[in-house]
Amino acid sequence: MEFRAKVLDASSGVTTCVIDAVNEADARRQIALRDLRLISLEPVRRLRRWLHAPQLHLAVFSQQLVSLLDAGLSLVEALEALSQKESNSGTQRILAQILMRLYEGQTLATAIAEHPASFPELYVAAVRASEKSGALREALTRYIAYQQQADALRKTLVNACIYPAVLLVAGLLVSLFLLGYVVPRFSSIYEDVGTDLPLASRVLLQWGKLLDAHAGLVVIAFLAALAGAGYALSRPATRAAIGTWIARIPAVGRQLHVYQLARLYRTTGMLIRGGIPAVPALRMSAAWCVPVRAQRMQRRRAR
Repeated sequence: MEFRAKVLDASSGVTTCVIDAVNEADARRQIALRDLRLISLEPVRRLRRWLHAPQLHLAVFSQQLVSLLDAGLSLVEALEALSQKESNSGTQRILAQILMRLYEGQTLATAIAEHPASFPELYVAAVRASEKSGALREALTRYIAYQQQADALRKTLVNACIYPAVLLVAGLLVSLFLLGYVVPRFSSIYEDVGTDLPLASRVLLQWGKLLDAHAGLVVIAFLAALAGAGYALSRPATRAAIGTWIARIPAVGRQLHVYQLARLYRTTGMLIRGGIPAVPALRMSAAWCVPVRAQRMQRRRAR
C-alpha cells in the first residue's frame, strides 16, 4: 500500500514523498527511521484493474526458496536473490517488505503474516512452527507437496465440470434467446388462437406480450434479481444453507463428505508433523471445510 507523505527534512524544507508500506503505522515508522518530521500522511488511491493485480505464486516461491536453502544460502540471502531476479513489481515489493522486517530482527512468520493476500494462515502457521524446531526447509517441502495434491484435485474437478458447464451455458443462452426474442415475435401471430392452446402455450404467449410491452422493466427486474442473487451468495449464512442442502443430496453429499474429510486429515497431519499442537491444527484445518462442518468442529473442540 502506498502513502503520500508531506514531511519536513533536516534543512527545514517541506517535501512530498511516496512511502510503500503495509499500513499507516508502518509508513510512520519508515518516516521516523529516515529522520524526517511528518506533517501529513494520506493513502494513495489508484484505480487498479483486477486482471493485472500482482500476485505472488506461492508454490513457485516456496520451491525456489527451498532450492536456494539447499544450495547453502541463508534465509536472508535466499530472499535477496529472489527479490533481485523477480520481474513482477508487485511481487518484488512484497519480498522487499519481508526483507525489511528480517533486517529489523523479526521472524519470517511475522513478516509474511503482514501479507495475508499472498500468504494464507496455513502457510504462516507452518513457517511459525518450523522456526521453533529449525526445520524451515522441511516445512516448506511439506507445504509444496500438500499444495501440489490440492492443485491436482482442483484441476480434476475443474476438468470434470467443463463439459456440464458448457452445456448449461449454451442451454441458458438458447432459452433466453427463445424467451426474449422468438416468443414476443410470435405472440401476436397466435393471439387470436386463444383457448384452444394448451396452458403452457398460453403462458408463453402472455410472457411474450409482457416482454413486448414492458421490455425495459423486465430487463431491469432481471438485472435486479441477478444482483440480489449475487449479494445473497456473498453472505456466509446463504452459503452455509446451500452447503447444507447440497450435503443432503445422497450421491453428491457422500462425495462431498469424503472430500472434506480427506482435506481435513491431510491439512491437520501436515500441521501436526510441523510441530503445531492438535487443537490449533484442527482450528486452522476447519477453515478449509464447509461452514456447517467447521461449526461442528468448533463445538467439539469447545468440549
